[in-house]
Parts: sequence; structure tokens; C-alpha cells
Amino acid sequence: MTDVTVKSLAAEIQTPVDRLVQQFADAGIPKSENDAVTQQEKETLLSHLNREHGQVGSAKLTLQRKTRSTLNIPGTGGKSKSVQIEVRKKRTYVKGDAEAEQAQAEAEAEAQREAEEQAQREAEEKARREAEQKAQREAEDKARREAADKAKRAAAENEKVTNQPTDEVTRAAQSDKARREAEAAELKRKAEEEARRKLEEAARLVAEEARRLAEEKSAEWEKPEEEDKGDYHVTTSTPCPSGGR
Repeated sequence: MTDVTVKSLAAEIQTPVDRLVQQFADAGIPKSENDAVTQQEKETLLSHLNREHGQVGSAKLTLQRKTRSTLNIPGTGGKSKSVQIEVRKKRTYVKGDAEAEQAQAEAEAEAQREAEEQAQREAEEKARREAEQKAQREAEDKARREAADKAKRAAAENEKVTNQPTDEVTRAAQSDKARREAEAAELKRKAEEEARRKLEEAARLVAEEARRLAEEKSAEWEKPEEEDKGDYHVTTSTPCPSGGR
């Protein structure tokens, strides 16, 4: 998680760095432009600014955050496919409004769960389709090769049988042909069963891998309090005094 410094915070809220350093100092928090700023220090500064402008209880603290992550899933040919996931968050705190804060936290948690579930569903579906297509291509290629070999052997046997002068040789050749055809049919059946088994196994393994990766991402996302400390930014909303600009 990237630390928020005084300098980056000043840029985010469009305030000169020197002014923000002075505001922290006035709030009793000595800072330099490269010092990190914690969430507690942000709240302390906000309270100080509220008191300074006579806005106790009315100022708002708006925190914005955008996170990106990549979910890698196995693809064809041993290569990985990447699914980009982006979660955007914006939270506005009204001082003393604990119920609003809780409601926002729940909404963000729900949005995160939905994004995670959607990413997992898409990854599993994509992996399943790719596995099915690959297995289907392999099965079709194998069936074509076997059919071509069978036709070639049959043609050779037919030519051989035609050249035999006796009925005994013809019957033997026909019997041998029938045997080979039966063997070829059995081989084709076994090949189709093996292809179907590989398809089902590949789809299962890919789905399990996608689910595992999604669960790992879920474990990383389930740390909202730690991430909030580094990625939120402060803005202040100060109404103009009566009669002012």
C-alpha cells in the first residue's frame, strides 16, 4: 500500500505544500513535505480546521480510492490469460455521522464481493470454453488421422485380396479385414472416451485454479481498514461566512 505524504496530499486537495505543512503545525502535528500522513492525523487536521472556521459538526471529509488488480488464469498452450479488475471507491464522512460511515462501508464491501464473484465467473467460463475447444480439436484431429489410416490399410488389403487366386485366401483376407475394422472401431471408441475424460478433467482443473486465484484476491481485498490508512485523501468543505463571497 502506497504511503500518503504531505506533498502528495497537498497535490490531491490542491493546496500549496507550505500551507498544508503550516496547517498541520497549527494543529499540533509537525510535518515536512515528505513525511507520511496517517488517517488519525488527517482527522486531527480536519477537526482543527473545523474549529478554526467555526464549522464544528458540519465539515465533510471526502476520501477517494481506486485499486487495480490482475487475475491470471491458465490458457491454451501453457500460457496464462489476464483478467483486469478495477474497484473504485469514494467515501464522504460527515463528522459524528457513524451510521452513514457504517452504511458506506457495507456498500463498499458488497460492491467488492460482487466484483470478485463476477471476475471469478468470467474466468471460469472462459477457461471452460478454451478447454472444451482444445479437447474437441484434439479429438477431431485424432479421429481424422485414424480414419485416413484405416482407409489406407483397407485399400491396401483390398488390392492384396484382389490379387489372391483362391477362395481360401479371399476368406482369410476378409476375416482379417473384419478383425482390423473391429479393432479400429474399438480404438476409435477408446480415443473418444479418453478425449472426453481429458476434456472434463481439464475443465475441472482450470475451474479449480481460477477459484483458487479468485480466493487469493479476496483475501487481499478483505483488509479495508489497512488500505484506508494509506490511500484516502482529505478535502474540506467550508461554507462562506454570511455576507462573504
